[in-house]
Parts: sequence; C-alpha cells; structure tokens
Amino acid sequence: MVAYLAVALNKQAPKTMDYCEMLSEHAGWEKDGGSVPIYDGITTRLLDDYQTQLVIDRISSRHNGEYTCLASNAAATRHYTAKLTVNVPPHWVTEPQDSGAAQGSTVTLNCQADGYPTPTVTWKKAIMGESVSSGGSSMGSNTGSNSGQGDYQELVYGAHVEVFNNGSVVFRNVQKAMEGKYLCQARNGIGAGLSKVVYLTVNAPAHFPEKLGRVVVRLGQTAVLRCPAHGDRPIDILWSVDGRRLDPHADPRVEVREESIEDGLVSELALTSAARSHSATYTCHAANAFGRDTRNIELVVQEEPEQPKNLRVVETHSRRVKLSWMAPYSGNSPIQNYLIQYKLASEPWPGVPEKLSVPGDQTEGIIHELTPATAYHLRVTAQNTLGLGTPSEVIQAATDEEEPSGPPLDVRVTPESSTSLRVTWEPPARDLWNGNILGYYVGYRNHAHAADYNFQTVEVGSAYGGSSTLSGLQQYTRYEVVVQAFNNRGAGPLSAPVIATTEEDAPSLPPETIRCEATSAKSVSVAWRPPPGQGQNGLIKGYRVLYMPASQYSDEEAQAETAAESTNIFNLEKFTNYSISVLAYTSAGDGVPSQPIFCTTLQDVPDAPAGIKAVVSSSTTILVTWLAPLKVNGVLTKYTLYMAVSSEQRMRELPSRTLGPGETSYVAEGVSTRDKYEFWVSASTQRGEGPPTEKVYVHPTTKVSAQIASFGGPLEVAWKEDVRLQCHSVGEPPPHVTWKHNSKNIIPTDRIQVRPNGSLFIRDVQKSDAGNLSCTAANTHGADSITYILTVQETFKASWEGYVM
Repeated sequence: MVAYLAVALNKQAPKTMDYCEMLSEHAGWEKDGGSVPIYDGITTRLLDDYQTQLVIDRISSRHNGEYTCLASNAAATRHYTAKLTVNVPPHWVTEPQDSGAAQGSTVTLNCQADGYPTPTVTWKKAIMGESVSSGGSSMGSNTGSNSGQGDYQELVYGAHVEVFNNGSVVFRNVQKAMEGKYLCQARNGIGAGLSKVVYLTVNAPAHFPEKLGRVVVRLGQTAVLRCPAHGDRPIDILWSVDGRRLDPHADPRVEVREESIEDGLVSELALTSAARSHSATYTCHAANAFGRDTRNIELVVQEEPEQPKNLRVVETHSRRVKLSWMAPYSGNSPIQNYLIQYKLASEPWPGVPEKLSVPGDQTEGIIHELTPATAYHLRVTAQNTLGLGTPSEVIQAATDEEEPSGPPLDVRVTPESSTSLRVTWEPPARDLWNGNILGYYVGYRNHAHAADYNFQTVEVGSAYGGSSTLSGLQQYTRYEVVVQAFNNRGAGPLSAPVIATTEEDAPSLPPETIRCEATSAKSVSVAWRPPPGQGQNGLIKGYRVLYMPASQYSDEEAQAETAAESTNIFNLEKFTNYSISVLAYTSAGDGVPSQPIFCTTLQDVPDAPAGIKAVVSSSTTILVTWLAPLKVNGVLTKYTLYMAVSSEQRMRELPSRTLGPGETSYVAEGVSTRDKYEFWVSASTQRGEGPPTEKVYVHPTTKVSAQIASFGGPLEVAWKEDVRLQCHSVGEPPPHVTWKHNSKNIIPTDRIQVRPNGSLFIRDVQKSDAGNLSCTAANTHGADSITYILTVQETFKASWEGYVM
C-alpha cells in the first residue's frame, strides 16, 4: 500500500488550523524538525481515518516556524512542510517618560518596543521655538515633521549623545541647550507603529562661563567690572574685595548695577576716580536653587612710574660709565625701559639731552662713546605704557684717561746721509690726546719687507711736537717711518707711513751669479746678476769686469766697463785660464768685487817652438833639441820634426818624424860627413799644427867639437826653493863642463853641487844666488857655453820662461 498525503493550511488569525489528508496506516505532526509543543495553544485533531488537523489558538510571533505533516505505511513514508509566519505590530516594552537632570550630569530617555519584525526605534528633537508641554503624548500613528505636534529633526549623535540597541538614548554632560521635546518612534512596517513625545528638563545652576577677568584703567578714570552669571533664575550676585564683602553704600565712588539677560543675570561694579588703593582682586558670587559659582576680576589702576632711587656709578672707564639704581614703583604697568640722560658737567641740561634706553627688566646700564678724562652729569627716568616718570636725582661721573686716539700730524722725513734720516712732527689734534702727551715712539722699517717696526722713544718737545734722527740705516733704502704719541695709559694710533730713502752709497755687495764662457781662443763672454737689493745702496749706473790671467800675480787688472749685465772680453791670451770678477758702481763710487771665477779661452794652434839646436854628437849622429813653444795655446798633442839632406848640390827632404808632446830631442843616425843636413820642428794641439821653427843646418865631421844641446835664458825661482840648471854637452872626446856665477867659478858646497851629467843643483835658493850662471863645455876640438839669468822672487812662485834640457 502506498501512503498518500494531502495537507491544507489555514493561517487566519487569531486561530490557525492545518489539515493533513493521507492514505496511510500512521500519521503525525512536527515543528522545526522536532515534536510539536503541547502548550502555547497548539492542539492536533484526527478528523477521520484519512485526515488530521493542527490547531493554534491565540497565535503570536512565538508560533513562527516550519510545520511538517508525516504519513507512512509498510510501503512508503511521505511528508509535507509548510512555513508559518506571524506578523506582530510594535508595542511598548518600556514607554518613554518626561525626565529632568542637573546640568553636567548624565540622563537616559528610555524607548523600548517589541513586535515582528523587530521594530526600528528613532529619536527626533523638536526644533527650537516649540512650546513646552507639561507631559508626554503618545501616538498610535506615525508623526511626521509637520504633524500637529510641531517640527522635529533627526537627533545628532556624538560624544555626548548616544543611542543603545534597545532604543534608549543617553545624554552625557547634559547642557541647557539639550533641554526640550524629544520624539521617540518605533516602526516595523506592521500597522501604524508607535511614537511618543517626552520633555527633557535641564536644571542650570548659577555659573560664570569665564572664571577670571582683568580690568586695567588709568589713575582717576572710572573702572567698570562686569560679571555675567548664567543659570536658572532667580540668581543672586554679591561682591567682595580681597576676601571682604563689598558694601556699595560705604563708598560713594562705588556703584553696583544689575541687568537680566536671556539665560541669567549681569552685575556691574563701577568705581569712579580710580585710585592706586583700588587695585585689588574683586570677586562676584552667584547662587540659585541649583548651585553657586564665583568669578575673580583683577582691577589694575595704572599710572606713570615713580622716580628711580639710589642712582650710583658702578664702574668707570675711558669711554663708558656703568650705572645702577633701584627699580621704583612701576605704576602698576610694567616698566618698559629706563632712559639714562647725560651731558657734560660744564654745560646746562639741553632741551633734548643725549640718552640711552635700557630694557625695563634691568636696573643697570652702560653709557658708551664718552670722551676720556671728562666729567658728566647723569640721571635716570623710568617709562611704562602710560609715559615717562619723574627723573632721578643727578649724579656726576668722570671717565678715565685713555691712550691718544689720534696720530701725530705733519710727519716729515728727510735724508741726512746714506745711513740716517731726520724725522719731525706735530702733536695730535688736542681733542684726541685723551690725557697729557708724555712722549712719542718713532718707528721705522724697510719698505720692501713687511717686518715689524723698530721703535725708539723720543721725549715730548716744545709745543708738544718732536724730532728725531734715525741712524744705522741701510744705504739707499726706502724706509717707512711712523710716529705715535703716548700718555699714561699707552700709545695712540700710528701716523700714516711716510716713505723716505737714504742717500746713495757705493754697493756693499757684489753682483751675483757670475758666469763666463769662452767664445774663441782670444775672447770670453761674461754675464751676471745685479747685487741683491739690500746691497746696491743706490742706482746701479754700470759694472766693471776685472780680469787677468790666473797665473799672473799682480795688483794690476784689466777692466771692461758696461751698463748691461753681460759683456764680451776680447784680445785675450789663447788657451789661458783667466781670473774674472765683477763689481757694480753707483754715483757714489765702486762697490766690492765679486769672488773671482775662472774661465779658460779656447785652444788654438801653438806658436813655433821657442828654439831649436842641431849638434853633431858623432861622425854618424846628429842630436836635435828644441824648446816648447812660448805660447802653447792649447794642449800639446805632438811635435813634427822635418829633415832634409843636401847631397851633390841637390836638396832632398827626408820623411818627417812625429814625436810625443813630452819629447824635445831626437837623434838622427846614419848621417854622412859628405852631406849637409837641415832640421826644423813644429808643435800641434787639438786645433792643428802650428808654424815651424827656423831651419838649422849642420855638416857632420870626423872631428866632433864640444857643443851644448841645452838652452839658457831667464829663470825666476822662489826664495828657498830648489832648482836644477841643465847643461847637456856632446863631443869627442867628451867635453869638460865648468860653471861660473857672475864670471866666477862655482865652488861646490853642500847646497850647490855640479852633478855628473853636468847639471847644476842649488838647494834652498837664496837671494845671493841670483845673477848670471854660465855653463861651458870644452874638448880638444872646441868649446861651447850657455848662460842662465837667475832671478830670486821672495813672494811669488817662479815663472821660468825657458825649458832646460
């Protein structure tokens, strides 16, 4: 058997019946998935074998839910569910009521409603100007903004107004402005809804919005003190001064007036011809049924300050004076500043004296820019916003002395010599002395150097001027000269520098950086820099170049003069080392010469050898000797010996011989007595070969007479030096050699000896050794002689012009 279910629902209120028709063995009801409650007016009825009925009496929102009819048998189970919704219009749970509260407290207006759906509660406030009813009014329909109850606007919530979820509104720190009618509305869309107007009363205690006040009046004017009290009337206001109740009838200058205002009462206290004694704190006391409050008003009666007291001088300086004083009565107005007035003690107070302003919070001041050593009169006046008070008593103060503030005048400097200057001056302007002038400092320094001044002290002269001579100065030098005056306190400023130049002198320093360079065998170029500035001692007019061969010891030097810083010297000896120095000269004379430098002229070809000899030394040999050139003009590199032979009336030149620069002899061997021979020789330097000697002729013979190959000549020897005089002789048989001094035979001694080779040796030459020293060589075939002319120099080194073989 299959179950069959048919359900019919009747949802009419206040009673609801649900029908369930089925073909089944079993049937029943459920609510919200559970058993149907047997209370709340719910009953079930079985109408017949196929129908059952669920009945709900006095239906309400609590009966909302889903109801299910179930049918089952052995074959199957069937069910049907229907939802029951009961709509309930709003109704009061807590109805709003009129309320009152003290200003500043917290108050709650209740407005709680129920229904289904849940009602929405809103609050509105009557627009200002609506009349106040004596109680609330309840309305069963919606109240609009233009209803008979007046105009309302939505209530604005914030920190002081808050609404709860149950509809109640809370006012915190309630103020008088919150007083008025409030409309509570509850709606859920079912029916007309609920609304009610209630009145909130705020009881305002007496109070002053401003607790403190200040009134400032000028002495003799009328002072009005105003106290506006707010709160519910009636309000009483009383006055007190400095804690004592004020009786307006006790002083005819005191009057109290009152005036009602919209939200309270204003009390005014008027004081005519305000005096200094009226300066005090006035208190107004306000009270009503709900509270009391006070307001303090400070009355300040102002006037000009009084006279500063105890004015005295604290410090004195040369250009400033420090004063102090006691602050006077300020006149109930802060002293803005003090005016220090001053003048010369010798003069009356002018209409507008000199003054110095000092801030009012100070009771001392310093007057600057005064004149040193001067007496002044001083006074002080206080000033506030009302004006100047009475000046203090006058005191006198004198400034201290100070070093002079002006320089000496008309400073003049003139040269007296090359090392001295004359300085004269006049005193500073009289008003700049700042005391008695005791003397002067005269300073000077080299104008070219930024060094400190050298000072010397000069006593004050007639008419307080002065003069001085500066000595020990540098020659022809620009000097800066300054003068400053001094008194007991010190020295004043320097005068403007005066530039003066000492007279010229001969240069005391030589030219610098002397340089020379050989330009040829007979010329050199010399250059230099001027003497240092400090040693020129004047205008350099020119230079003298002093030169001489370095080997020449003489006080006489050649000179070359020029205005330039270089010159060329010509006509010098070839390949000669010259000593060169340079001096500068001014119009005052020649300066000191520089230390010599040495410069050698360039090499040239040498002169011819100074002499040549060719002597027969045997029947088959000829000895040729020669002297070095008197002027070598360079470094000898070689000698060239030329030879020629005449045989049978025919001259034939033989191959030349090259000899070293140290060789001065040559032995020609293999000569024949039948021939005649010629010899000549030349010298060479790096620059080339010089001219040859004259030719000498010799004819060998079998008889070889004595001959001397050495050369005599002048010879200078320094005193007490040793000297050897050569006398090289040849001949067959060997010649005999004798020596004579001034035609007298020389007797050998320990100091004078004739050596085996024929030379004469003199040790420790004396002046007595000077003269003609002759050597003679002789054999059986002939004789030969040479003579030396010996000069003994006491201070100079020997200079031997001949070379001795």
